[in-house]
Amino acid sequence: MQRNAKGSFPSRMTPLVPREVTYTEAGQPRVLRRVWSQSREELVFGLLRDCTGEVAIAFNGRVNLAGSAGTPQAVLW
Repeated sequence: MQRNAKGSFPSRMTPLVPREVTYTEAGQPRVLRRVWSQSREELVFGLLRDCTGEVAIAFNGRVNLAGSAGTPQAVLW
């Protein structure tokens, strides 16, 4: 983790990680990938800002694993 201008580690910021969003623009399937992003919402807002045609954002149905044991999130709720 990087240090800020004061020399300490950021405590209130969400870590920047690679993310991707699958979408269609004017009927053409596409994937938006960013190396450094804080959340999927950041990608969605940028996507809606930059696209000129009709946009449909897809849900990624991969299982969300939580914890080191790899327990599916759905089991917890």
